[in-house]
Amino acid sequence: MKMKLAALVLVVLLPVLAVTAAYATKPAIGTGTVTLFSSNPVGSSRPAGGNTIATFKNTFLLTGTLTGTAVALERDVTHTSGDSSFTTFHGEANFTASNGEASSGTLVIRYVGINNGTFVHGQFVIVGNSGTDSFADFHGQGSFSGKAGIGVAMNYTLKWHIDPASPKTKTTA
Repeated sequence: MKMKLAALVLVVLLPVLAVTAAYATKPAIGTGTVTLFSSNPVGSSRPAGGNTIATFKNTFLLTGTLTGTAVALERDVTHTSGDSSFTTFHGEANFTASNGEASSGTLVIRYVGINNGTFVHGQFVIVGNSGTDSFADFHGQGSFSGKAGIGVAMNYTLKWHIDPASPKTKTTA
């Protein structure tokens, strides 16, 4: 009975999976740099259980697969233990492309990471259905790493694809 049910589920789902695979673009790998251009505190930092919590408005410059500017609201938690400390952070950025009409549009990017004062590393994801114009059906995720500091470029790697146009974005002739 379980075998028949599994076969029935497979027969029903296989056409759906085939159609989805046929219309989405193949995943691509992209690279580039991301540079923290400015970082301004929002409000006051506060202590919390031996840690310090602060919020910043950050501006990033991106080159490579994604070229443009991202403005983010970021929450940092600085953890101190003895003589050492590190900061965990997470944020959400509004990215605007600036490399011409071939790649115009916006995206929302969420990111998390760790900064030990010398080196930064983390991951990011493009928020689904957040893109506009040429990024309307753009999806991706990736990682970044590099030396810490304002004006210092870090490397990023992005795995991305473009979903088929949704019914609301399709045009008819």
